[in-house]
Amino acid sequence: MKTILQSRLMIACLIILPFVSMAQKQLGQLKVKYKGTVNFKEASLHSTSVESKQLNPLIVQKINQRLALSQAQFTSPLLPSGFTRIKQQVADDGSFTDKTDAASTSPAPLANFKGSKEGADLYPPDPGGAAGPTYLMHTNNQEYNITDKTGAVVVSLTPDDFWAGFAGSVQAIAYPHVEYDAQLQHFYICTLAADLTTNDYSILFGASETSDPTGNWALYSLDLGPQFIQDAPQIGYSKRWFTIATMQFDTAAPYNFNSTGVYLMSVANMASGNLSNVYFVNDSNFFSMSPVETQDPNINDHYLVSNLGSSTDTGYLYVVHVGGSLVAPTYNYDGYVTKALPWNDDPTGVNGAQKGTNEKIFLGNTKLTGAAYRNAQVWTSHTVYLPVNKPKTAAIQWWEFNIKTLKPTQVGRVVNNPGTIKYGYPSIAVNKHNDALLGYNQFSATTFPSAAYSYRNGSDAKNSMRKTKVYKQGKAAYFDGGTDTVTYYWGSYTSTSVDPSDSTFWTVQEYAESPANKWGTWWAHVGHVSFAGLAQAPVQATAQNISSILISPNPANSVATINWTETNSVAVKIQVSNSQGNVLLVKEYSAQKGSNKVSLNISNLISGVYSVTILNGVDVKKAQLVVE
Repeated sequence: MKTILQSRLMIACLIILPFVSMAQKQLGQLKVKYKGTVNFKEASLHSTSVESKQLNPLIVQKINQRLALSQAQFTSPLLPSGFTRIKQQVADDGSFTDKTDAASTSPAPLANFKGSKEGADLYPPDPGGAAGPTYLMHTNNQEYNITDKTGAVVVSLTPDDFWAGFAGSVQAIAYPHVEYDAQLQHFYICTLAADLTTNDYSILFGASETSDPTGNWALYSLDLGPQFIQDAPQIGYSKRWFTIATMQFDTAAPYNFNSTGVYLMSVANMASGNLSNVYFVNDSNFFSMSPVETQDPNINDHYLVSNLGSSTDTGYLYVVHVGGSLVAPTYNYDGYVTKALPWNDDPTGVNGAQKGTNEKIFLGNTKLTGAAYRNAQVWTSHTVYLPVNKPKTAAIQWWEFNIKTLKPTQVGRVVNNPGTIKYGYPSIAVNKHNDALLGYNQFSATTFPSAAYSYRNGSDAKNSMRKTKVYKQGKAAYFDGGTDTVTYYWGSYTSTSVDPSDSTFWTVQEYAESPANKWGTWWAHVGHVSFAGLAQAPVQATAQNISSILISPNPANSVATINWTETNSVAVKIQVSNSQGNVLLVKEYSAQKGSNKVSLNISNLISGVYSVTILNGVDVKKAQLVVE
């Protein structure tokens, strides 16, 4: 068993922010103190299973305080001041709906295996996960697992063991969130906690020293002060910045929403254990903000995205960016990402049905659940309630928009039009080829809560995802922690990420385990598949001629030209397949007698060796293509 070494730092904070204009906000500044280095080799050796334990009374109080927030309080009452209102469309626009009977099928997983199975009486799991070059890291409120890519567990720790070293003063509560930064080669982690010394909410966060999460970590604790009930922290990063954003509620009944807290720091200093200050802004304009995972290199500015969260203002997003320098950052309001595609924010009466019981599952609010910057575009996703006037169902909505123009490139929905199937808790990832994977949960009266995803190839039809693939069926009903026939906390979010080694995808989703009221989490590994609507055509071949195809250039990286001859005029299919035999590209062509030449766009193919096949119904011609 490998060991994990962790250095710990403590942040103490008292924040007073001046009133500033909406054009730009100033950031408060916090100081940090070094706390020491802790080695918990012994913890990593014996913490492969989870044991029930008595929680500190303060932790119980904080958990109960957070769970006291009702569904109604998950919708912001705020109408952002200082913004120019955009005229609201009141009718749903069905042209951007991805129907569940989509023609193209999402691929089956290349592999799938268990993440975690509930061992203690604990809910909800709040599952998260990320793929690194060698390992997967999976977090939930019960345990943190590091596995290889076959699912074999390398290290398994309880949250308390992972965050050991704070002399018992801070204890994790919920919402663990983990990401992998392929540019700087760190895992990042964050979770909500309570400080047993100050009685305040805290944030625990940090980074792995290298791309190996079983090695050393720089870990920190941030005291958030006594002003708010803190909820649902999210993290993001760019080349320069690491950011945490929380939802902040009043501490007294009726626990109204107050503001979003944004914490900003140097990613290099944080990851190296040399963090000396943290910047903070208290932003009352947004119900929730998603810091963006910046996956393009050399992007210094850092972006945050919100869907505003007001029931009177839906149909668009809003973008904020952090600019300036590390010593003088600026917090800038960029503008709306508009789309005439409204939804309803109120989940009241729209819940997830499940087989064998009248108990239903709360499908979450409509805040964004993560965002990724790739190829100068930002991708994000969230749950929406439809139709806008009298919602009857829950759907997954996903966006791609240009970060410079703030114009939507694509907007789509995964929705069941009869409303018998409902969807919630999405997460989205996109690779360098603009392929995307959207992970989520599926709920219906004829099934148990299940794990699912939809795939999109970069050359698929615009605004479309492929048909839902349920990769882990639920096993029993789940209504743990619910009241009034509603389970309020299914699990808050899920995680989907890109494998930095080959641009495939990993998603980890929650599902209902057996017996009843047990949850589990399950990984799926999803690879590259054929373009939309194209499938391999079986051909009765009588001969094979390898030498008659000439490919130039070879190797190629964007366009490859195919030259060959035919003895007669004939319709042909040109197919490009990977080493596993999956057809990734098909082109139909009316060949003439004699010489023929066709150019293929291969910019969506990752580096590797491919087979090019020409089929004319009589013979098969093949050649190898190397993509750089």
